[in-house]
Amino acid sequence: MADIRKDIGILEDIFNGEAPYRDWTKIYPRTTEDIAKVLDIVDVRGLDVYSILSSSDIPFSLIEKRVKSIDTFDINPLTLRYYYLRKWMLENGLLDGKDLEYDVIQGIINQKRIYINDDEKTSVKFWNIYIEKMNKYFFNLYNACLFNYVSERIACCYDDDLSYLVEHLSSHPLTFECRDLSLSGKHNKKYDLVYLSNIMDLNDKYRIGMIVKNLESLLNDGGQVICTNLVKHPYFDFFREQREVFKEKFAYEELFRERVGSEDNVYYRYIKK
Repeated sequence: MADIRKDIGILEDIFNGEAPYRDWTKIYPRTTEDIAKVLDIVDVRGLDVYSILSSSDIPFSLIEKRVKSIDTFDINPLTLRYYYLRKWMLENGLLDGKDLEYDVIQGIINQKRIYINDDEKTSVKFWNIYIEKMNKYFFNLYNACLFNYVSERIACCYDDDLSYLVEHLSSHPLTFECRDLSLSGKHNKKYDLVYLSNIMDLNDKYRIGMIVKNLESLLNDGGQVICTNLVKHPYFDFFREQREVFKEKFAYEELFRERVGSEDNVYYRYIKK
């Protein structure tokens, strides 16, 4: 079980403008990626998956596509707390908390009485503490501190009927580890797919090398890694170096590109040789 005292400490640091890891302690409220198009190309049915948790849209979409199993990770421990908030909203027929009133969100949290595990129980405590630190006047201000609001770009694999997703989330406890994938770590399970999203955008050559090493140990032979990258962006200029580091152990395949402002966002995968 994640240490809620640490999570509350990070929450207080955010409110005081002293958050560690820069923006890594903020949360994306929804994905900015076209997950639906990726999963139209990549067949994930029946696969064992290791996925970034982030806003939870990626794991939710993978579940809707009937993966065999899914374990999650993120460098940001608060994504675990947000996952449970998203889960409770889905149980109430809501995809997210966008434009919900303070009293509605408070009601959704306070009505939770049955917990799938201790993490869900302590997440109720976490969000109650969050609400106690706010009042209605400061609701939007505090949300802006916690959530990293971005321009909306959502294309997930949700059915109109959310019953399968809700049932799955209610019967399968989330497996989550707070992890920086560029640091060494031991993992007993092997996966068919690792979904990284864009976490390699700002990594230098050494850190990418460590990620490659960790991915080798995580993946079965022929396993694949799904990534995204803003190419030719002044802040994300390591894409060529990244592919150079990967090419000895992984084959590269571009899935598709989309225009984001004046830049191209490339969706691609590496396949373990």
